[in-house]
Amino acid sequence: MSYCGYCGRGGHNRRTCPTRKKNLATAAEGGNLYAKAELERKASPRTCGFCNLRGHDRRTCEHLKSSVEELGKINLQVRKEIHKRAKAHNFGVGSLVSLKTSDYVNGTYVKSEMFGIVQRIDWDRVGFDNEWDQSSNYTDPVAVQFILNANQSGNQPSHVRYFTFPFEVGYLGDMQRDSFSHWRFDGDLKITNAVRGDKEGDSSLLDLTGCRGLAKKTIKDREWGHGYASRRIDMAKRVIENFTSREE
Repeated sequence: MSYCGYCGRGGHNRRTCPTRKKNLATAAEGGNLYAKAELERKASPRTCGFCNLRGHDRRTCEHLKSSVEELGKINLQVRKEIHKRAKAHNFGVGSLVSLKTSDYVNGTYVKSEMFGIVQRIDWDRVGFDNEWDQSSNYTDPVAVQFILNANQSGNQPSHVRYFTFPFEVGYLGDMQRDSFSHWRFDGDLKITNAVRGDKEGDSSLLDLTGCRGLAKKTIKDREWGHGYASRRIDMAKRVIENFTSREE
């Protein structure tokens, strides 16, 4: 049982507490402006933080539920597509990847190439935002442990960094890698030797429940409103139409 934060009794909360309402009413009759404002605020209909309509909140918002469902289905389609492409390129845990980088050596920047091993892929974080040019630190699911390159000292430990998928796996557009300017791939993983391991653990994550949960978390954590969520969903549908039409 939950207990009221005002009177300490069970069965109600601070917002609906009868003791608090009684005390506010008494204070308001005595001219207390704060008490008057509280009573008026509580008497007015709620405004939903997602759709901005009155009479409900985010917890019961039908627009939010609909957006979560739509984005969840989109996440599932994207996750299945990326998973299929990863298998087609034999990319997964154990794959050798490279990353072009610049190191500051003896007062100047020296371009080099780092190599690493894919340690894991967090498929439960894979959705529409993992399409390669929508990347962000929030969604990067590929964990890579790097090996020291020639410009690093031998006493530095190897380190794990997180990335989106290599272009061949994660890009859902209709253009090839060589159609883009070279600078667009700075910081992008490149498959060097694709040897998949046996610890994928991904098949159970290719379901709507997990994709719906990712959608709900995305909307909540990024504070998406109804209008912005709708625009993102429409854009995602166009991306999906793009790669599904190429398969027909």
